[in-house]
Amino acid sequence: MNFSSMTKQQLKEYGETIGIKLDLRKKKDVLIEELMDAISQESSATANSNSTSFDVKQYIWLIIFGVVLLAIASGTNLQYAVGVLSSMIIKDGLILTLIVWAVMTKAMKRESWEWYDWLNALAYTTMASRILYVLLVG
Repeated sequence: MNFSSMTKQQLKEYGETIGIKLDLRKKKDVLIEELMDAISQESSATANSNSTSFDVKQYIWLIIFGVVLLAIASGTNLQYAVGVLSSMIIKDGLILTLIVWAVMTKAMKRESWEWYDWLNALAYTTMASRILYVLLVG
């Protein structure tokens, strides 16, 4: 759309159709710039809301726990493996995950975690503590 050929009143009317209120006391160039910014923000918001991209980092925890569950279940049954994995998560992972969260978000003043960051950290701390336990105790 060619905004430069429009009058200030036409720009204002067009802005109202897309939900933008323009102040006619401003220069025409400023009004055009505000319209262009609003249109670009609207198009980027629409593109972001319509994108259904798969993000693997949201499912790393599921992959880790799934592999461990299958490894435990290979020598026993699945119910026993679920019990062992649950006890590992509760005993080894929960407290360490809270400590890691406190250090990373509070002490290092980083942004808050998303839901998958919690689950990923739980998987990492559970597996790291289990590996250290096996290495140290045997």
